Amino acid sequence: MYRKYVKRIIDVVIAFVGLIICFIPMVVVAICVAMDSDGGAFFKQTRLGINKKKFTMYKFRSMVVNEYSDCVVDSCEDDPRITKIGAFIRKTSIDELPQLWNILKGEMSIIGPRPMLPAEYEEYKSIENIEKRFSMRPGLFCTVDVEYRAEATPELQMQYDAKYIEKCSCALDVKCMFGVLLTVLAQKNVYKNSK
Repeated sequence: MYRKYVKRIIDVVIAFVGLIICFIPMVVVAICVAMDSDGGAFFKQTRLGINKKKFTMYKFRSMVVNEYSDCVVDSCEDDPRITKIGAFIRKTSIDELPQLWNILKGEMSIIGPRPMLPAEYEEYKSIENIEKRFSMRPGLFCTVDVEYRAEATPELQMQYDAKYIEKCSCALDVKCMFGVLLTVLAQKNVYKNSK
């Protein structure tokens, strides 16, 4: 019942209220991103959603233009491609806020497996449990973010995603949300090999 109906209702309510509350701050962030470097404020990328259906995921742009593609983009704390405002919005996860629109559209959920790039799936499709992640909507946050965030290896990511899908519940989602919030506030594991 929770997974099939209640979870989606909660997602819609949180995304709708979140977009209203964050509208003015998001406008300010969009202006800052656009002024900080050449290019638009938003970054769009094709990801795989439920049942591997492709959709366009939105984020605030945190790198210089033309540094993104539909391939896996690893970055580090002193990456010269990251803009000044980009470094800040990455540490605080503000760059993820536009995905509230993806959630409202039904392409994503608040909590769930992070949406994969098509190229990423091709690279890791032999990993055990990877197919399970496509049985539900991908999430703005996932359980692995509570401890590891960007530090998680693909294998660890799939392991956590599989466990989440098996044990999905309201209590687990609430626990994950508060856990991720604490991790973001502490600015832990923003990049690979960082603390």
